[in-house]
Amino acid sequence: LHDALPILTGAWRFVSFVKMNFVLKEGFVLPYVGIGFTNKFHREYNISAYNRMKIDISGEGVKSLCLYLILKDSIKSLKKSASRLRHLVQYIEISPKSKEYELLIRDFKTPDWWYNKFGLSPELDGSICWDRMYGISLATGITPMLNEEESIQIHSIVFYRDNKSVAL
Repeated sequence: LHDALPILTGAWRFVSFVKMNFVLKEGFVLPYVGIGFTNKFHREYNISAYNRMKIDISGEGVKSLCLYLILKDSIKSLKKSASRLRHLVQYIEISPKSKEYELLIRDFKTPDWWYNKFGLSPELDGSICWDRMYGISLATGITPMLNEEESIQIHSIVFYRDNKSVAL
């Protein structure tokens, strides 16, 4: 992870460049491959000052990705849980050509599987701790290709604030 100077630049570069080659094989119920980024000292990141995330990504043989922001959760019933990491997801379609996606951070949503795992419901959900981001994870989408070499190239991930076109 790269710590930029968000106070001086108004943006924070989280990842510079990563390439991952893989072959998914038959025999798994839900075959997928993923990659995660965390701080080697398990430091949490405060992204509460940012309202957007920009990801420049491409993929050979990969059509869609699940992009997760992973946050330490504040729900009191989870305090004793060894894994109180909340996953917030957005799905993106990718292509072989590098493309930059601008994502609103508020559009990341907690997936149903997370609520089911902890026996929670969205109605009883607490507030999201944007000041306690633990990491970012990307995983291949719902219908991956099998038995063929594929690759994902992450050119950059940047958090930034832009209020010009945010509708309330």
